[in-house]
Amino acid sequence: DKQIFGGLAGFIIGELGNFSVHVAFRNMRPAGTRTRKIPVPDSNPLTQLFNLVSCPNYTYEVIAWISFSVMTQCLPAALFTTCGFYQMAVWALGKHRNYKKEFKDYPRSRRGIVPFLL
Repeated sequence: DKQIFGGLAGFIIGELGNFSVHVAFRNMRPAGTRTRKIPVPDSNPLTQLFNLVSCPNYTYEVIAWISFSVMTQCLPAALFTTCGFYQMAVWALGKHRNYKKEFKDYPRSRRGIVPFLL
């Protein structure tokens, strides 16, 4: 039961975090413009991951899928999580590289998808 409920809690946190980051992204750009800004956290505590990674939506997505795999104890889900992580890491590293090129004052301590590592 602890594994199931722990996995469920992680899944819910991952999905709420992913949603929160998407809302923050939406709110960063004024309606009808193409203005781009350095992503920063807002008042929602789940957006604080912006301080550590360039693509926290991918980080939260991976957290949700890892939690789902733990909760279900399902090998195909774990394989899907691994493949999904790889693809999201490729996207995140590309976006991270573009942010650093576009914004000269982009925070150097941020990583692409995994805080402090990748």
